Amino acid sequence: MLTSVVPVEGSERRIDLERRINGGRTIGAQLTPAQPERGDLLVVVGDSVIVSRRIDRGFQRYWLTGEVDRETYGLIKEDNGYRKITER
Repeated sequence: MLTSVVPVEGSERRIDLERRINGGRTIGAQLTPAQPERGDLLVVVGDSVIVSRRIDRGFQRYWLTGEVDRETYGLIKEDNGYRKITER
């Protein structure tokens, strides 16, 4: 299991992740582990998971909160992170 943690709002870690993953825009919405949909991309950085979902005009990003079963999402450990290998 991987416990996904949302960094504290305004923290250097959160600002850095939002800059790297979301072009510096705030990620305000959260999803539980049961809410990702087929085709979503899970970006795992340390103990945080960001869900990237394609929408009509680009992508919507969410923080994933709670315990994530790596096997359910097809995540395998690779170096300092995880890599998605299958569809949910």
